[in-house]
Amino acid sequence: MKQEEIVRLAKDFLRNRDVGVLSTFHEIDGEQFPYGSLCPFISTLESKLVILISDIALHTKNINKVKRVGLTAFDMAAKNKQSSSRISIMGNISKVVPEEREDYESIKNRYLTFFPEAQHYFTAHDFNFFEITPLKIHFIQTFGKIFKLLGDQFINEVPFSKEAEKFAIGHMNKDHQDSLSLLSSHLANKNGDKHEVVCLHKDGFHLKLDEEFIYLSFLRPISSDQEIRSAFVSLCNHAREKGPSLIK
Repeated sequence: MKQEEIVRLAKDFLRNRDVGVLSTFHEIDGEQFPYGSLCPFISTLESKLVILISDIALHTKNINKVKRVGLTAFDMAAKNKQSSSRISIMGNISKVVPEEREDYESIKNRYLTFFPEAQHYFTAHDFNFFEITPLKIHFIQTFGKIFKLLGDQFINEVPFSKEAEKFAIGHMNKDHQDSLSLLSSHLANKNGDKHEVVCLHKDGFHLKLDEEFIYLSFLRPISSDQEIRSAFVSLCNHAREKGPSLIK
């Protein structure tokens, strides 16, 4: 399997999850131990990860001492979890400081799109965003299919402008509900009453189907503003050729 396909499969799996086990180094009596707990996350435009945690959280205290973390996501609904897909992202973590990041509002808006209930954290508690920059990725597609990737193979540049993304999302949601329904039913085996594209990636897009988020990959990565439209058109044509999935 080519590296590009492995990366696509890994991102597909990761972006269809919204929570993982965050692991940090915890010191007890002068010794360091791995400490893990559940943590919601999102994937950024660059394929980094963003989490939102409180200053009083044990993870934050650990991060302030050692800025290396791991986050593992797996299929919690799988009947046989040992043979199901999972991915571990190991990398460096840093606080997203509003005054130092031009993209802070973009990160915040993206996070709140997936976790709107987190809005009250900013008034009731001292919560901050932290960004995980992948250095090493361990991806198990299925039993016996194990792949290792480096951060520079996983992280990507943003190939389109904010304006192009905003226009494409608005256009798809306003004028192409039938196409979005086609994509969700034929490619994700899911039906719904309302379909809404919420964000784009270089490799695909997140679709809100009623109250559920799903991620769908384009047939090939986008490299410019002008390729966004053709990416959706090609994917719709592929879905029509594939035919409807069996909706359970």
